[in-house]
Amino acid sequence: MVADVLEAFTAALLLEDQDGRHLKIVALQSLSDNVAVSLQLPMDGGFWTKLVRGGVPYHETYFEGDSARLGIYTSDEGIRAFMTAPVGEKGLLWVDTRRTYSFTAKHLKILVELAATAVNILKLAAMASDAARSARELDLIRELVPEFAELSALDNRGLDRACALILETGGLDGVLTVSRVDERNLFRITASAGFPSWVRKGRLVKCDGGLMSWCMENRLPKLSVEVTPGEEPPVVFHRGEKFGFEAKTLAIVPWTDAEGDGAIVMASSRPNWRLDENRVWWESLGKVLALVNSVAFQQEVLGGIRRYDGESGLFSEGYFRAETRRVFARSSAAKGSLVLLLVLIADMDRIYLENDHALVNRFLETLADQLEGITRRSTVAGKFRTGGLALLLEGLPPREMDRLRDNAAAAFCSGVIQVGTEELRCDVRVAAAHYPSECADLAELWEKALNKLETSSSIE
Repeated sequence: MVADVLEAFTAALLLEDQDGRHLKIVALQSLSDNVAVSLQLPMDGGFWTKLVRGGVPYHETYFEGDSARLGIYTSDEGIRAFMTAPVGEKGLLWVDTRRTYSFTAKHLKILVELAATAVNILKLAAMASDAARSARELDLIRELVPEFAELSALDNRGLDRACALILETGGLDGVLTVSRVDERNLFRITASAGFPSWVRKGRLVKCDGGLMSWCMENRLPKLSVEVTPGEEPPVVFHRGEKFGFEAKTLAIVPWTDAEGDGAIVMASSRPNWRLDENRVWWESLGKVLALVNSVAFQQEVLGGIRRYDGESGLFSEGYFRAETRRVFARSSAAKGSLVLLLVLIADMDRIYLENDHALVNRFLETLADQLEGITRRSTVAGKFRTGGLALLLEGLPPREMDRLRDNAAAAFCSGVIQVGTEELRCDVRVAAAHYPSECADLAELWEKALNKLETSSSIE
């Protein structure tokens, strides 16, 4: 529109780059084949700086110099006049002509109005870009924060996937997360994306004088957007560290959660102004990641606790049943054998009523220890009901099952369990069933063992 209205030879919109050091062409209409489209006009206080920062339009009449020296063209185009108008504080609208030695006052007024229009267009573009960025950021948050029920199933608590997503969304070259191992400032890399193979998950890194030490000590994030010429690159952990590239942009967001101290490190081999322009977002992103990691860690801990019976210390009833299904599936697929050994304290209700809770706990722990000690084979041990403990063993023939059952009977043959300095009398019953000699599937294995248990006599 500028070129048509003002009958220009060349009309160009120039904007400062992100670091404010150069002007670049972002829109162009020209009759010349010699426009330096990829030009970088220096903003070092000279000619172009005055045009942009002056805040007023400029009109050069009877121009007889070499137009190539202006920087717009790669060779002289015989320009006779040109005029410019600032576009906001960081842009310039350029118009030149070969038809006349000057523009009119009306032309200059039109140019100023068109420059104002360009400002509004750029504002709309920025708003659209911000909206698109916000949408991307919200999408990233949605992907990082799963449904609560899915947290415990996240691989590596979601850190691997989070690093990959942040790497892609942020236009970065490397993203990693770390957790502090101890107070000596030793850190373990918990996830890594974009870095070379040696910056791998599980590697221990000593932190000595780097920015990570400062972040942990002050509990604050640190952002370094650009390294000035002659300045040493920022140090994350220690001097001499190797990330596979020299970091020109670096962001570290520390956190403290249920597992301890951790942080996310975001790095780029070039100035990344997206980090600086929206640093609050990236800092918040680190906190979101810390929250997801913390909740997933707590679910792991709780899940581990739920696996075990609080009294005997063996697998809980539900988890033991699940383990028997897993072991049976593996054994049957390999055409192996299984033995299910059950031990029942028939008078468990009486023991609960007649003794304090601490003594009963020690009694059950002692019973569990003795049960696991009757064989040197690898076993799965757990609770199958109140007062009922069980062992599941693979690879035993029927005759070995009989010997195992006899060993269990011998361990409890007196009907008395020594608990520290005290003795507890108990009615113990033992039974065992064998797969595949006595049953065809897991349900029958349990049914066979329980039936034998009901018909077995007390061990006196």
